Amino acid sequence: MTEKKPYGEVLDEMDHQAKYQPATEPRALRPLDPLLPGETRSEYLARLERAQAGTAQQLVARIKRSSKYYGQTEPGRWFDVRVVNDRSYHLRGNDNNYRLGDVVLGMRTDAVTVVNLANGKIEVEI
Repeated sequence: MTEKKPYGEVLDEMDHQAKYQPATEPRALRPLDPLLPGETRSEYLARLERAQAGTAQQLVARIKRSSKYYGQTEPGRWFDVRVVNDRSYHLRGNDNNYRLGDVVLGMRTDAVTVVNLANGKIEVEI
């Protein structure tokens, strides 16, 4: 028959075990980024390698044809933007302020590649 220990002794023993047991190695976490539409496995691995290397990404935008600001840039051209805390014009870029409804957002992953956030397509700038 096992002898019951007072509750305080049980807690002390558990605390001692937690402090002095060797920590197990955490398992390596893999990014869960799926393959993008039309992307090959080698392109995915290259993108993953760039992401792990710490390559900075930049939020970009291009003005929609339906916007009254269309024509402020070369048609279809992506430009760098940043998000600011503003009541209506949340984006700054191209030396102007823009509403989210006036632009299509994208993410520049390297010097020439942009992922269109509206449809997920990868676009290469020339």
